[in-house]
Order: sequence, then structure tokens, then C-alpha cells
Amino acid sequence: VQKRDERRIGAAFMGGKRHEKDPEIIEILRKARPYLHHAFRGEAVLSVGKAVKFIEMGVDGIVNIMPFTCMPGTITNALLKRCREEHDNIPFLNMAYDGQAQTNTMTRLEAFMYQVKRFHEMRQG
Repeated sequence: VQKRDERRIGAAFMGGKRHEKDPEIIEILRKARPYLHHAFRGEAVLSVGKAVKFIEMGVDGIVNIMPFTCMPGTITNALLKRCREEHDNIPFLNMAYDGQAQTNTMTRLEAFMYQVKRFHEMRQG
């Protein structure tokens, strides 16, 4: 069921210039090494490694969505600051959810999309 759903969702993105198969876990762990000790395991290392991989694929922004007070999400948020600085200040948006409606979500998303557009234009020259 999971593979079927993955193919169906992925089909919507096929033909996009940035679509690739998900990298192997070992590659994601290697991508995270500059930011986390190699012995560190868990969700944070995977999130950081995947963000680096997406940057290398040429995305123009990264969104980190996490549950409110989630320790791995908080670690990821802190590490992505350095990652962002080392990758031309690529736009990052960190969003924590606690299940309650948040009045500033749309404003934050609009600001992020503006940053992504500007970053893309800057990269294109």
C-alpha cells in the first residue's frame, strides 16, 4: 500500500526537473555529517541530511514542519541555521504545530514564498 501511494503521489511530480528518487539512508547520513556527529541517530539527522540533499538538487527553499515542542524538530531547526548560512542563505521556514489554529500561518507562508522567488531569481542571474 505504501509503495502504491508513493508511486501515485510521485507521478504528480514526474517530469519536473528536480524530481529524483529518494536517496538511500546511508547517503542521507553522509549529507548530515558536517552538522551532526556520525554517531548521532534519529529523526533530526535524517531531516538535516535530506535538507542538504534537496539543496544539492537545486530547490529554492526548505520547509521544516514539526510538532510543537518536538525535540528532534528543535534540533533540526537549530542545525538548519548553519546549513542555511553555508548555502547562500537559502530560504528556510520552520513551522511548529500544536493542533490549534494559528493566525500567522498564511503570513509566514506568503513571506517564505516571496523569499523563495527572490532566491530563485538571484540564482538565475
